[in-house]
Amino acid sequence: MKNLLFLLNLLFTIVLFGQNQANNWYFGQNAGINFSNGIPVALDDGVLNTPEGCSTISDSNGNLLFYTDGIDVWNKNHQLMPNGTGLLGSISSTQSGIIIPHPGNINLYYVFSLPETGGENGLRYSLVDMSLDSGLGDVVTSEKNVLLYESTSEKISAIKHTNENDIWVVSHASDSNKFVSYLVTNNGIQMSPVETQIGHTPIDIYDNVGAMKISPDGTKLAVAYSSEVLDLFEFNATTGKPSNNIQITDFEQGLPISYIYGVEFSSNSKYLYVSETQDGIIQFDTSNFNYNDIINSRYDLTTNGESFGDFPHSALQLGPDKKIYVAHFEYDYLGVINNPNAYGDQADYQYDGVYLTTGVSKAGLPPFIQSFFDSYIKFEGNCFGEFTEFEVSGNEIFDSVLWDFGDGTFSNQETVNHLYDAPGEYQVAITLIDGFNVIEQNQTITIYDVPVITSSSDIILCSDSFDDPLDFNFQNQSILNIESNGQFMTSYHNSFVEAELNLNPIELPFQSENIETTIYVRVFNKNNPDCFTISQFQIIYLETPDFEFNENWYLCKNEEVTVSVPYGFDNVLWSTGEVSNTITLNETGEYWVEVSNFYNDITCTEVKYFNVSNSDVAEITNITVDDWTSNSNSIIIEAEGIGNYEYSIDGIFFQDSNVFNDVKYGDYTVYVRDKNNCGVVSEDVFLIYYPSFFTPNNDGINDVWKIKSIASESSYTIDIFDRYGKFIKQLNPDDNSWDGTFNGLNLRSDDYWFILTRYDGRTYSGHFALKR
Repeated sequence: MKNLLFLLNLLFTIVLFGQNQANNWYFGQNAGINFSNGIPVALDDGVLNTPEGCSTISDSNGNLLFYTDGIDVWNKNHQLMPNGTGLLGSISSTQSGIIIPHPGNINLYYVFSLPETGGENGLRYSLVDMSLDSGLGDVVTSEKNVLLYESTSEKISAIKHTNENDIWVVSHASDSNKFVSYLVTNNGIQMSPVETQIGHTPIDIYDNVGAMKISPDGTKLAVAYSSEVLDLFEFNATTGKPSNNIQITDFEQGLPISYIYGVEFSSNSKYLYVSETQDGIIQFDTSNFNYNDIINSRYDLTTNGESFGDFPHSALQLGPDKKIYVAHFEYDYLGVINNPNAYGDQADYQYDGVYLTTGVSKAGLPPFIQSFFDSYIKFEGNCFGEFTEFEVSGNEIFDSVLWDFGDGTFSNQETVNHLYDAPGEYQVAITLIDGFNVIEQNQTITIYDVPVITSSSDIILCSDSFDDPLDFNFQNQSILNIESNGQFMTSYHNSFVEAELNLNPIELPFQSENIETTIYVRVFNKNNPDCFTISQFQIIYLETPDFEFNENWYLCKNEEVTVSVPYGFDNVLWSTGEVSNTITLNETGEYWVEVSNFYNDITCTEVKYFNVSNSDVAEITNITVDDWTSNSNSIIIEAEGIGNYEYSIDGIFFQDSNVFNDVKYGDYTVYVRDKNNCGVVSEDVFLIYYPSFFTPNNDGINDVWKIKSIASESSYTIDIFDRYGKFIKQLNPDDNSWDGTFNGLNLRSDDYWFILTRYDGRTYSGHFALKR
């Protein structure tokens, strides 16, 4: 009977590797928390006072063993170990060190220590033997401050080897892009590291600031540099080597004094969280390990509560409860990300997460072997309507497995596809038996609803709106109103493939480039974008009536005006009420015409506005000529009227100006034409060409005076008078010049006047000079 009871006790012993070893945290200024009851409870017995670096370890039952700031080591009674001072780490190192249990000896622990900003002390280890000092532990003198690597940054992380026994401890050089990975085995630390040169090189000593973390499943590694560089790698827990670097540098949109500092993975190793000291917490989905998917998954978490402190978002650390805790510098609360396995604001970042009572948070939190937080429950696919695949994580072999899927169904298979009947939260439990050891774990998983879209309405518009950008508000309303709880969101894409892969979402408002365009809409659960449905709709532009039309029409005096639009439209409506293509108007005013094309229940309409004004033929009021030359004369026409006029001196070519220059002598008819087709008026003009003086001195030059511009006319008279009006001579076509004499006597030099009478009775006058 005793043997049976002993066996039953063994079978119901819960053995969870490492989770209890992370039950106690000491950090900051006399701050601490304990997770023994499943939720963090503040501790007020710690003596640690460190601005950043710290490390803590407990036994497998969750009892505190010791803690350190990288310089001093305190035992569980919060007393310095006898040989526990003078370690060569630094309290100002982002991660001043980490404590690693010896895989082959339950009494031995390695304390790895790091300097600040790549200082000269380098990466070292000191061995703590818990069998010393009456079981309180002490640092072994012969293995204290043993140098591993001379030049290291403030970054360190640890993960179990794939053999489930050994442990990788990974750090980074301070002056190169070299990673150094040390393997801790049953025989101790292998002193020759695995070295890998990849990724960012610190640009100065301060770029060594920032944390490093390996994902709990051992497949990824993230490093933060204060120069706003985040390096993300795939990690091989067999070889200890990072590879496939993805570098993200887009962290400069916030406050200028903010920089990235802490990094941490969710317990399912899907999401990476990065702290910006001033700006907040950033989430990346790393499940698809490529740059575009990761950068496009970025989500800046909103704070559930107000931020306080100089650096409100500092170190990030995963806890035994699978929540991520956030150090707030100089504040008596830790922040907490309550659901780090969820996307976006569902992660629930609560600023005042854990009250520290008498303690004060600084910038650091204690790191642990990341495998402490890995789960035996591994699942993939949590969209309603699809199978969720469950499997036991890791390489360990168990005698038996029992799944409880939280919905009343069970399975004893290591890998099983399970279909849930409804979306919601389910408490999944697994029981693993290995000999006499029973491992029990549970995890809350969420099955997310998937939108059901019966159809997406096409957007049909008239082509006159082609240049107007579209915001798809109607599409959003019609699609998202399918469900009223606001859990779905939309993105729009140019192809089915882009919608399926969530690539290149269309920036709204959208400007179409074609008359017909197919748009693919991805409707997704905002709490899990991988749960989505794709639909499509057309953007179609129907032809709007388009025609040339005069905006101004004119009524001539005592006339009507006819206004018309082209044929071929489905409907015409004038502001007068008429519906024909042509109307006749006899009143001035403002009018409009509406032309439409019908497409089933859509009408595309174009409206043209026009004005009818009065106009009339011109009245010529004066014509001014400037002649006496052969071809440099001018004509100025003055006209009045209500019309809009243009001018011509040949009846063929008209101009807007009423001035004509460089005109040759001769007869002209000038024209004034109304541009609004109300008529033309004309008047004759004669340009005279005669010399302004003559010199009758018998030298053969200018000896006589005559009017040259009428030399070809057969009938005219020219009467010449002296300045006093005395008649001197009459010229005609037979006697067309004057020699300056009167009755045979030479007249003196003086001005003389003439009157030209042409064949039609028109007269022209002028004067000239006689010079001797």
